[in-house]
Amino acid sequence: MRNKNTMYHWRYNKGATLVEVLIAAFIIGIGLLGIAMLQLKALQGSSNAQYRSTATDLAWTLADRMRANLPGFRDDQYRSAAPVPCGAAPKQCAMEPDGTKVTKANNCSTDEMAAWDLYEVACSDNGAAILLPDGQMTVDCEGGLCTEGSRTDITVSWQTRERVDINDPQSDFKV
Repeated sequence: MRNKNTMYHWRYNKGATLVEVLIAAFIIGIGLLGIAMLQLKALQGSSNAQYRSTATDLAWTLADRMRANLPGFRDDQYRSAAPVPCGAAPKQCAMEPDGTKVTKANNCSTDEMAAWDLYEVACSDNGAAILLPDGQMTVDCEGGLCTEGSRTDITVSWQTRERVDINDPQSDFKV
């Protein structure tokens, strides 16, 4: 003889119903979407950090080149209120690639050296235009004239995937 209570309990607890399975699948799906969005944000943050680091390196490189050519800086040869144009390369004012000759650099005037420096940092294979998405560089000085002791602003900009207001004082996308 079977107990009626056992039969009743056994009959209604055979397993999960389709509704319970669908609810569990929905909850798991929401969790997986959250994890995927978290991974996407982490990748975006990583690439933005890499771009900021590259922009900082480029700005320091140009600042070092400006310090190496102080007469060109004093003559206001580095200022470019518009982005540095990446058209035809100016006269090469640098060492040969193997580092053995410096004759080309010795034959350049200070303004030719400034034009070469700007082109190298903004447009060469290791420049802002290549290393950063839609990378551009501008140089501006306090009072509109670059003189010894004036504040110099080197701005490196690039396209990000996030919408950022560059006039927002909280924005840290300026170098």
